[in-house]
Amino acid sequence: MAEQANTPGTEGRDISRLRFFLSGLLLLQLIGAFLPGPLLWGINHLAYAPLIVRILPPLLGLLVVWSPWGERLGAWLAGRIAPLLDRRLIVYLLLPLLGGSVFWLLRTASHFLGDGWLIGELMEEGMRFHGYDFLDYHLHARAFMLLRPHLQITSFEVFAVASVIAGAAYLAAAAYVVRGLATDAASRLLLYALLVLLPPLQIFMGYVECYAHLMVCTLLYLGLLARHLRGEVPLWAPATAFACGLFFHMDAVFLAPLLAVPVFWPAPGRASSFFGRLLAVALPVLTAIALGIAIYLLGGYNRQWYEFDFLTGRRFERVFVELTGHHGLLSLTHWKDVINLLLLLAPVPLALLLAAGPRLRAQWRTSRARTPLVAGCIWLILLTVILHMKLGVARDWDLFAAQAPIFAVTAFLAWAPLAAGKSGARLIGPVAAVALVLCLPWFWLNAGDERSVQRFSDVIGDLPGHARAYAHEEIAKYHRDRGDFQAALEEYTTATRIFPGNARFHTALAALHYNHGGNRDSAFVAFRRALEVDSTFAIALQMVARIHFERAELEEALPYARRLAGQRSETAKAAVLHGLVAEQLRLYEEADAAFRRATARDPAMRGVFERVARLAMQRGEPGRAEIAYRELLRLSPRSVPARQGIIVAVHTQYAAAPEAWVDEPHRRRMAEAVRLLESLVAEGRANAELIDRSSALRRGLGGGD
Repeated sequence: MAEQANTPGTEGRDISRLRFFLSGLLLLQLIGAFLPGPLLWGINHLAYAPLIVRILPPLLGLLVVWSPWGERLGAWLAGRIAPLLDRRLIVYLLLPLLGGSVFWLLRTASHFLGDGWLIGELMEEGMRFHGYDFLDYHLHARAFMLLRPHLQITSFEVFAVASVIAGAAYLAAAAYVVRGLATDAASRLLLYALLVLLPPLQIFMGYVECYAHLMVCTLLYLGLLARHLRGEVPLWAPATAFACGLFFHMDAVFLAPLLAVPVFWPAPGRASSFFGRLLAVALPVLTAIALGIAIYLLGGYNRQWYEFDFLTGRRFERVFVELTGHHGLLSLTHWKDVINLLLLLAPVPLALLLAAGPRLRAQWRTSRARTPLVAGCIWLILLTVILHMKLGVARDWDLFAAQAPIFAVTAFLAWAPLAAGKSGARLIGPVAAVALVLCLPWFWLNAGDERSVQRFSDVIGDLPGHARAYAHEEIAKYHRDRGDFQAALEEYTTATRIFPGNARFHTALAALHYNHGGNRDSAFVAFRRALEVDSTFAIALQMVARIHFERAELEEALPYARRLAGQRSETAKAAVLHGLVAEQLRLYEEADAAFRRATARDPAMRGVFERVARLAMQRGEPGRAEIAYRELLRLSPRSVPARQGIIVAVHTQYAAAPEAWVDEPHRRRMAEAVRLLESLVAEGRANAELIDRSSALRRGLGGGD
């Protein structure tokens, strides 16, 4: 059904309302420029700029909105820039390449937004899976594991490069959606501006998170869905785009209800049965899920990983916001954060939708493409209100970043009739100018190291306790990695003071004392506090045992080492420490078992094999000693202890039962021991005892001395 055209009167009223809403955004930006902190965290990005820069952009924006310059700017854009969007080479190649370069130049200087620090660290530690991040995280991890042996690259750099590549793909996808939804050059420019001048494009600027590819797929999904609802493309097209998003990240389900609309409300000109439409949606989605699960299983995913990702590791996590409390649904703080989140996600598209509100209500029955998307916007806003964001709304803003294009696409559909005619110049100029003025400070802010850290420190002031302590821990890591240990110490101390019931915060503080401050006593106290909070915390158990060992307090160290023994959280280093403590206490069997656990966890630990072999010899097990020495020789072919140990172990076994050493496998081992002695003699590392043992082996082989 065709959309109703606007009359000159309603058109003028819509433009006037839009000017007021755009002006409100600019005034909020101007006020926020002098209010750093959590009150206006979604729009106060200019608060970290020089004074003139704080004032000039919003004033220029107001000038464009209210003066003839706005219409002139729109006319110039519509006449000179808009026709470029009709050229495929420009929109599908040149603009993505140029945009990717800009994204790289403006890449984020820190990783505080979202859960970037944690994700990068987990990948550095070798974790291949990460819960709801699904294939996006896993594929990043696979790429990192493939590249790391050949390139000096970090996990953070892998994410940065991948996000920029996804950003270039987003610009190409935006061009595809624009060319499909808009019919004339001016309308295309309006939609393109709304899609590329969005603050959430930050996730394409070296951003360490798992939402970049989802955002590309979401944009395609929304564009194809709008076209299907107009009867232009088959239902399987938006369903496939949605399935691709779900393949990358489970947050795609936020907009899944929209896909049910064409199943129950058939698009015009798309005659098919209900089951045919259901199959067109279900088949791509189920295929994507099956493919993702198959890749997971091939990558080593199992029941233990599943339980950790979705059961054990998330057992106490809330899904919805609490009703009461300082950050509850009924609190002013919560609604302040929701409004700021919307200001950060899609300020100009939301202003367009609010300005067109009366017309949308009057025409809601007449637009098949627009009405479902308006409902989708309302649904997404509802999710921002009710879903619990464990990092705090200001930091977990990117949870909904990938879905932000729905506001841009819906706003365009609401204003497309005005953008197509001569009135388009009145619309495009102010909209593009205000969108640019609002998003550029956000990109600039996060591209700077010190200013992004300062902004992050300011906005976390009213986060919930654990989220605020976690944020201080992240700032501490930032200072620690840059060698400012005093600043890191203050941040870690703040984290433990805000939320003393978290063992990790105490352990991080203790590790800083131990590794950088050289203060073993303070470290010991902090590690003990961590164990008071959680008596099973692995790092704290290992480090308390280690400090006791360094103090020669072996009896005190042993119980802590034993509590970790054989646990999944026990590292190779923890097992070695257990072995050293037990060895010095003459608990040789326990020490041998600990060293063997260490080699099982990290076969590259060469020194451990020597200890295992030596303990085996002390316990009268030369066969086991020989095996350990051979592992050491495999890892280090010129190892003197390994060659000497094999000679001694082989001779000891031969001397105990020479009659058993007459078959070919035994003779080969004897011959190898003789050759190893020859290499030691050539290097001047053979003593008289080894020569005597080798001579006995030569005689056993039938040769002379």
